[in-house]
Amino acid sequence: MPLLKRHLKETYNISVETYKNSGNIIVKDPNDQDKVLKNIEESVKNLFKIDIAALGRDKDQLNHSLEKNPFAGSGYEKSKTILYIVEKEILADRILEFGKMKGIEEEYWYAEKIFYVHYKNGVGRSKLTTAAIERGLESRVTGRNVNTIEELVSKW
Repeated sequence: MPLLKRHLKETYNISVETYKNSGNIIVKDPNDQDKVLKNIEESVKNLFKIDIAALGRDKDQLNHSLEKNPFAGSGYEKSKTILYIVEKEILADRILEFGKMKGIEEEYWYAEKIFYVHYKNGVGRSKLTTAAIERGLESRVTGRNVNTIEELVSKW
């Protein structure tokens, strides 16, 4: 991460703060979110030869996603509720495909480019993996649990 942070600062004048060793980057004052995300993608590709999707939300968008979380409240553990940021808007028929998957016990909901999943039995043995979600939605995603998102928001 130090190499990426230095590169973003020197090449694009983007100051970032990293959060844990999880791939989370906090950009305090992006002028153009789409441009910043594109610069991050290009930097990762050039520095590390990895083709990734840099998916992001600003503080207000993250707060809004937390407010809209259908799995908030009693009966739902924050650590077992993952909000997946989706690269592109998804049509309803893609969401319906998850209902056809065998062995899926999770509750899920989609709204505003966020795919909410509550893993009531934990993520570890679930068939609803990130790869399965990307295949089902036909879009790249990145997910964080509610605790992590709340911590990220508090760092702004």
